[in-house]
Amino acid sequence: MAASWRSVEVMETIWYCSFVATLRERTWALLRKHTNVREDEFPNIRRSRSGSFGEHLAKSAHGTWEEVTFYYGMACKLARKVGFGWKWLQKFLQLMLYAFLMLPGFLYMVGFYFTSKRVERNIPYRKMARNRLDLYLPRVRREEGKSPVVIFVTGGAWVIGYKGWGAGIGKLLSNQGFIVACLDYRNYPQGCVPDMLEDVMEGINWTFRNAACYGGDPNKIYLVGQSAGAHLTSLALIKQGERVKKGVDVDWEPHHLQGYVGVSGPYNITQIVEHFNQRGLYSTLFLHLMTGIDRKNGYASVALEGVSPECLVRAGALDGVKLPPYFCLMHGTADITVPSSQAVSFAETLMEQKVDTKLIKLQLIEGKTHTDFMINDPMRGDPDEVIEEVVEMAYGKEARKLVVAPAGLLPRWLVALASAVCPF
Repeated sequence: MAASWRSVEVMETIWYCSFVATLRERTWALLRKHTNVREDEFPNIRRSRSGSFGEHLAKSAHGTWEEVTFYYGMACKLARKVGFGWKWLQKFLQLMLYAFLMLPGFLYMVGFYFTSKRVERNIPYRKMARNRLDLYLPRVRREEGKSPVVIFVTGGAWVIGYKGWGAGIGKLLSNQGFIVACLDYRNYPQGCVPDMLEDVMEGINWTFRNAACYGGDPNKIYLVGQSAGAHLTSLALIKQGERVKKGVDVDWEPHHLQGYVGVSGPYNITQIVEHFNQRGLYSTLFLHLMTGIDRKNGYASVALEGVSPECLVRAGALDGVKLPPYFCLMHGTADITVPSSQAVSFAETLMEQKVDTKLIKLQLIEGKTHTDFMINDPMRGDPDEVIEEVVEMAYGKEARKLVVAPAGLLPRWLVALASAVCPF
């Protein structure tokens, strides 16, 4: 068996090196053909929002091939970790079909992500793998001066999350005058939830320290998380509150955030283990992903409680902690990936514990699925409840009425077909 694995690893290495060399060669061939950028000049190209389109494209290309090689290595490691069970293969094929059907819309967003001069990509917030963020700068700054800032943490089942998934919300919110910071963080198997939480908290720290440098208002920062990102951001609020109670010197306190929106998030991990097990995220793997504990060393439910925001709140973790003045939980009733009961139960717990916030708002959107909020709705041009909620938090109810639905990128029937095959 060991010899077999070594053979597989050798073949992976050969393919990997060939892939990287080909990718790099083709990237620079395109640059030489369409721009005046030379490869030996590349290290001298500075990060700037000014300069030629060729320079901007060169910077994007350089970061892209480095990221591709890194994620390929992580994919191989994940495959060896989880194997290729039938459910994983089925989900993967469904995901590929979903991506194929949505490809025209995705290509539009990829073009925006890699070519727009309003996007500052791969800004490191800490010297550690994947501790980078993307900044989306406002198309037009509002007359009041500094722009409000949104920190967005993407989902991805703690396994396939990536900051680039936030391109849609980054574009839409920056069109409304916001600066948007989309955080990347370590995914499994590179790290477990405690590692991911550490990354997210460091990304929030960086944003508070540096928002003003990019024209942002450090007194108007909002936090948004989707799916696994909602789980991690709600944990971040709780853990930061615990640090404040212990007298630890911190860059920010939970109430320094002016609002929080959790979208389609799991908040009580102890109650969702079997649900994920049935959907292919097997309990043995899930326990290790959440806590770093192997099942052979004992199943510790208390460990899962430690990464469950609802359990922590019920245990008094937020007693004496001031939360953001607006705390919103948003969930679709047709979500089969994370049941909407997770948001209902968490909201009820927050109210029962009488946490210190002005407003706890639970929005259950009838018929919405797990991918509707961030992907399907913008693709078909439907109103985006997340964008509207953030705009209302920042500018008031009247401003919410002025939010215009994004232009649809795909026919409604095609998005409906893709949604029907989507594994999430």
